[in-house]
Amino acid sequence: MKKESIVFLCLILALFLISIFLYLNREEFSKNIFDARFYFKNPYLVASDSKRNIYLVDNRSRRLTKINQKGKIDFIIEGAKRGKENLYLILDMKVDDNFIYVVNVEVDLVDGYASIYEVKRYNSSSGKYDRTLFRYIRSKEERLGREAEILIGSLQLVNDKVYYVFYKKDTGSVLYEQDVNSLEKRKVVSIEGKLAAINISGVETGSIYLTKLDGRIYRVNSSGKLEEFTYYPYLKAPWGITTDNEGNLYLTDIEKQGIFKINTKTRKVENIMNISTLKRDGYSVEKAIFRYFSRNINDGSISIVDEYNNSILNIDKEGKIKFTLNQAAFPLRMLVYRWLMWFILIFDILLFVFTLGYLYFVVMKRYVSLILKMVLVLIPIVIASIVVISFRIYGDLYRRQEESIYNNVAMIAQIASEKIDGDALERITEPRDFMGKDYNKILTQMHAIMNDNADPWNALPYSRIYRVFDGLFYITCDWSSRYGVFYPYPYATEVHKNAYYKGQIGFTRYTDFDTDLIVGVAPIKNKNGKIVGVYEVIIDGYVMDEVNKIFTRQLTLGLVVSLLIFLAISIGFILLLMLSLKKLRDAIMAVSSGKWDTTIEIKSRDEVGDLGKGFNIMAGYIRNYINEITNLNKVYFKFVPSEFLKFLGKSNILDLKLGDQVEKVMSILFSDIRSFTSLSETMSPEENFNFINAYLRRVGPVIRQNKGFIDKYIGDAIMALFPEEPENALKAGIDMRMKLFEYNQNRIKKGYVPIDIGVGIHTGKLMLGIVGEEERMDGTVISDNVNLASRLEGLTKHYGAGIIVSENTLFNIKDYQKKYEYRFLDKVKVKGKSLPVSIFEVLEGCSEKEKELKLNTRDDLETAIKLYQEKNLEEALKLFKKIKKINPEDKTVSLYINRCENYIKFGLPEGWEGVEALSEK
Repeated sequence: MKKESIVFLCLILALFLISIFLYLNREEFSKNIFDARFYFKNPYLVASDSKRNIYLVDNRSRRLTKINQKGKIDFIIEGAKRGKENLYLILDMKVDDNFIYVVNVEVDLVDGYASIYEVKRYNSSSGKYDRTLFRYIRSKEERLGREAEILIGSLQLVNDKVYYVFYKKDTGSVLYEQDVNSLEKRKVVSIEGKLAAINISGVETGSIYLTKLDGRIYRVNSSGKLEEFTYYPYLKAPWGITTDNEGNLYLTDIEKQGIFKINTKTRKVENIMNISTLKRDGYSVEKAIFRYFSRNINDGSISIVDEYNNSILNIDKEGKIKFTLNQAAFPLRMLVYRWLMWFILIFDILLFVFTLGYLYFVVMKRYVSLILKMVLVLIPIVIASIVVISFRIYGDLYRRQEESIYNNVAMIAQIASEKIDGDALERITEPRDFMGKDYNKILTQMHAIMNDNADPWNALPYSRIYRVFDGLFYITCDWSSRYGVFYPYPYATEVHKNAYYKGQIGFTRYTDFDTDLIVGVAPIKNKNGKIVGVYEVIIDGYVMDEVNKIFTRQLTLGLVVSLLIFLAISIGFILLLMLSLKKLRDAIMAVSSGKWDTTIEIKSRDEVGDLGKGFNIMAGYIRNYINEITNLNKVYFKFVPSEFLKFLGKSNILDLKLGDQVEKVMSILFSDIRSFTSLSETMSPEENFNFINAYLRRVGPVIRQNKGFIDKYIGDAIMALFPEEPENALKAGIDMRMKLFEYNQNRIKKGYVPIDIGVGIHTGKLMLGIVGEEERMDGTVISDNVNLASRLEGLTKHYGAGIIVSENTLFNIKDYQKKYEYRFLDKVKVKGKSLPVSIFEVLEGCSEKEKELKLNTRDDLETAIKLYQEKNLEEALKLFKKIKKINPEDKTVSLYINRCENYIKFGLPEGWEGVEALSEK
């Protein structure tokens, strides 16, 4: 093997290895390389070891971070990953000086319920996975059966033993002890009855205590029976709990927002910490939410999360603050590693460019065979076309599906809120109302509304009900009865507040302490019409995102496989098919333009026939894949607003009267079918109407999807208004052109002549109002700006443009230079107006060939027009003719050539300023 070939293979190997390395470290590219701060995201659990290191669980319970005593990050374990060594969602955590113990749960992607519970151990020095101590896989029957709801939690560490509780909601629970070395497990005690426990502490019978959602504290006796050990009403809502070796209980109360110590022998209660003591120590907050905490057995200090203020606190055994944190810092080594990743990425790109140059100049010595040329030209076209179109189709379908989900959850919330007994909800005021008559009544109503998730359409959604006390939202009733009736919820959004304070129905997406939520909310009212709560319908957004990622990977894999099949077939037979390359190329170009039904006609039983058969198999494979994507979303929410009523401030069409009017700034879109008169003369009246309706049936929805509405149909023409962003009108015009392409494919297949349309768009003030007389009224729009938009549409055929927009429209689109390809056409003046208007052609919606030619000549065209407007006609004419040679079909150039030749021959009119007057359409 030649030296050049060996060097080239080494370069390829280096590229491959570096690219794999970068892919494995792709998360580093999502981080800001200049920001050394580590921000907490909804902190949930916290613990400390004897070395004063802090271990934090945050980011929807999907991130575990170790922070040393200097406030620097030692390591981060990112969750939301499935597999033996990974974390998905953390329910509980305990630490010692050597290991971190966590309860990990994985969620089923189909039904959205927890499918796997695990107790895992990680090295506290490195963050590396050590071993799995316990694993329980829930069957589908257990996941979908409410009476068999299962949860693993209440981790405790004692010497070389780990203790955890295996909760069964309705049949009792078991406290297990497991040796962390031998993994031998034994049952400590069975706790009888419906537990509804929040947390359990203690490992010896008679000294096991727990808090329940009913606001009580209980002790478990040796037989597993619960004995009430409560301090009501002094402690109304005890939550987190732990014990020490001296028989003391430490617990939080979410109603009093503090930490309390109870001597179980003397029953004396001591308030260790509350809002007042925190203010004394410099932690000045008006509200806080304290639930879960951990106590360091070495020095008695307590680490606790303030969920309301996104902070963690460390308090000594006397209740004084040792330190608070709301952010940490990345150490220099992590920042250097992040910078190194970007350096390697740049190096990889440069190495790729160098490898291509080495291949061309050194290995191939600038000689490229016809076979390789075909591979380098045709194959990338097919790959790029298939990938772009496939992902564009999928992206559009996913967006529509997401919109449908938002509308559906809001609709369900609206209907469900009216089914809830608001008076019963209003009577639920304290934790002891949990599982009471009113609570059970509401819970039954919630499950009846969703039919207990028994149907395919409601398998994923679940629901919650909130009440508001002192401006803070509390979960009062939830689908799984896991939060009790007094669970503080600091994650309520403006949509929740609008539902409660303004009675508005809405939807949003937000993050709470353990997941990402897609929700619809609606107010709950009592019999007097007073709003007493908020009903929330929930779909796990993280599960939906994960499904989307999995589907995207499967889509990519399917496309790669199909393309590899095609590539293998092409390369295997290409040497024998030199005479058939044109036929094959034409078929490939058809596929790349979206003609998925393209096949190669097989006439001979030789190599050509084999390749044709292989191509047809590939096309069918891709077509089936596209069909699967298309079938993902058959139904989506349709809603047609009555815009005239809305803008005129009328709630009913009966309220309209002559003279109603309003002035608005809107974007006006005109569209017209080119040469429709000639086309209509070849058709019967029935065929004319069928044709127009078939066309309008396709482009009408495009306007509505882009937040516009159709003002009127004028024969084959459309006038549409866009009251929001001018970009909506432009997007609609582009989408109409794309729809027209699809429609023409259908017409060509049926033997009809394809059609073309022109689109003109202008933005400005207009008046909407009602005109006519008492027996015949109509809504109309009056404005010179409407006239200009109509004229712009008429100019499309003169300038050979698909879409023409005015400067008022284009310049009011944010980042229009980056988003759209366009070129300057002319300055025009409407009759009766003194100021000219600049007009532009938007190239999206053109064929790729036309777009490429116009982009390649855009700078020359703008220079030529400038020369033309400066009256330098000879130089302008030369440049226009140069462009004409490159793009003979450019009607704009032809128009300017005619103007230049005419003015050179006959001279410029008096007062000519390079502006075209629009006197007729």
